[in-house]
Amino acid sequence: MQQHQQQQHQQQQQQHQQQQHQQQQQQQQQQQIKQQQQQQQQQQQQQQQQQQQQQEQQHQQHQHQHQHQQQQQQRQQQQQHDPESPAAAAAAAADDDSVAAADKEKKQKKEKKEKKEKENKQKQEGGLTIEADIHREAAAAKTAAAAAAAADAAAPQTAAPATAAATPAAAAAAAAAAANRKKEKQKTAEEEQSQQQQQQEQQNQEQQQQQQIKLQQQQQQQQQQQQQQQQQQQM
Repeated sequence: MQQHQQQQHQQQQQQHQQQQHQQQQQQQQQQQIKQQQQQQQQQQQQQQQQQQQQQEQQHQQHQHQHQHQQQQQQRQQQQQHDPESPAAAAAAAADDDSVAAADKEKKQKKEKKEKKEKENKQKQEGGLTIEADIHREAAAAKTAAAAAAAADAAAPQTAAPATAAATPAAAAAAAAAAANRKKEKQKTAEEEQSQQQQQQEQQNQEQQQQQQIKLQQQQQQQQQQQQQQQQQQQM
């Protein structure tokens, strides 16, 4: 009678452990799905940022070309009126400086873009490495749980319930620890990526402000050149 009760008790414990193991597997699958969704969202955000940067670059190039054409026209008009005038020489120098500044700015943007792409690639590779480690830990815990269940089935029925449940409980604890490590690593990676995105946005805003200041300075120079040209024509 006592052996029969012990057998029933062991069977109930095994069923309970199997249910816990299934729940842990379901939780891990849900976490993997969430992580995949987050990676997709991050990729979409990166694509949107790249598209915005490309649009800004195209807009700036268009503005620069328009200003360059205006400056060339003004310089030609000044040279026709007075080829040796100080205004014509100043316009030519300003035009050359503007072209050089635009080329330098374009090169810097290209370098920053390549650096960002390299960092994103390294992050993705690091995330894959972490994911592989977690999968290995989960597989090891699952194998240990299966071995423990087989050992329980092969053990004498007179064994104490606490001794029979010791190994499966350890395997369940290892699986739970692996899931907790996965959460911590994922949280840390998300925080780092969020900080880098904020820094990148700040850098983009600063670049836009600098570009606006340059455009304003160029417009002021053009106005001054036009005023000088009008004064010379009146003289």
